[in-house]
Parts: sequence; structure tokens; C-alpha cells
Amino acid sequence: MYKIGVGLEIYLLLHYNIHMVIKEINGRKKLCSVNAEDYKLFLSDPDEFYKKLNGVEIIGSYAFGVGFEGEIILPKSIKEVNEAAFAGSNIKGVVFEGDLETLGESAFDGCTKLKRVAFCGNAETLDCNAFKNCTNLTNVILPKGLKQIKSACFKQ
Repeated sequence: MYKIGVGLEIYLLLHYNIHMVIKEINGRKKLCSVNAEDYKLFLSDPDEFYKKLNGVEIIGSYAFGVGFEGEIILPKSIKEVNEAAFAGSNIKGVVFEGDLETLGESAFDGCTKLKRVAFCGNAETLDCNAFKNCTNLTNVILPKGLKQIKSACFKQ
């Protein structure tokens, strides 16, 4: 695998339509971005989309853009959702199947179509502004073992 700079990576994404960018960082798979073609795959063949997510442990900052909508089930392998990973997207629902180590600050900030969130496993902390400005969020199943909900987590 070649290491490339951020500028070249963005160029490749824009000009060669590279799909779902997954990198290995410190021995952990990180989803860095999802593009329009991946979204089409999500709609047409969800099983194939989820196969690509298999083994991914980290969802990177801003990985899911504004164009992503629908409901997603994040596999048990997901341990971290970085800052603003879904911010501003049109996601309608999310299920965390496994135990979550980190739900980053503003992870779902501004997801105005988000209605449902369910944590099936454990999570100790929901970070600041994690669900801020999710104006349609009406159904939340909180994680087992939850010890802390940081400031403005659900602020409207």
C-alpha cells in the first residue's frame, strides 16, 4: 500500500471516483469516506455495502456526507465514531450493534432527519453535542453501562 498525501488523496477521490476509502491505522481499519457510488450500493445491495464495512473499527470524521440518507446498522466491529462522522447527513436512523468505545463530539450534529438511535451494546460516554440539532430525534435506546452524557449532547 502506498502512502499518499491528503491533497493527492482528495484528487484521486474526485477524479477517479474511488469508492469507500478504508485505511489501516495502527493496526485498526478506519473508514475515511463514503461517496455517492457507495450510497447507491447501500440502496441497491445492502449486503455488499455491509461486507465492505466488515472489520472496520473506526468511522472517521466527516466520513458520511450530506448525500447519505436512510437507516444504517453499524456492525459489531465499530468501536469508534469520530468527531462529526455523520454531521449534516440525511441519515434517518442508526443502530450500533456492538460495544462503542468512543462516540465523538458532534458525531451526528445537524442530522435533522434522524429519528431513531439504538445502542445494542455498551458505551460509557456520549460526547458533547453528539446529537445536537437533531430536531426530529424522538426515539433513543441508550447503551448499557452508560455513565456520562456530556454537555449539550441532545441540545436542540
